Amino acid sequence: MSTSAKAKAVEKPAEGSLESVFEILERKVEALSMRLAEVNAANAKLSASAAEAGRENERLAGELEKARQASGREGELPEKLSRQASEREAVRARIERLIKNLEPSEDPRDRSPD
Repeated sequence: MSTSAKAKAVEKPAEGSLESVFEILERKVEALSMRLAEVNAANAKLSASAAEAGRENERLAGELEKARQASGREGELPEKLSRQASEREAVRARIERLIKNLEPSEDPRDRSPD
């Protein structure tokens, strides 16, 4: 049936067919209403999933930031360790010089008689 024939059939329905048109419309409206309820339920599920994914994303972003901060500190550790090792060597050298200066000389002339 062409579009114009359908339009004429809708414009001039027969008396008995008017009831059938309303029945068809009611079934279609009911089917659409059920489909709308299904779509709304699916939308609510997806919205909840999106909210949960957003929270998970925020949690992971926080973890990533903590990991970046930790890796930055770890990058500083070798430098700090090297600096402390050189400081330790400098202190050791100073202590050795002090001990050397404080030790009695081994010259036999400096010894007192027993």
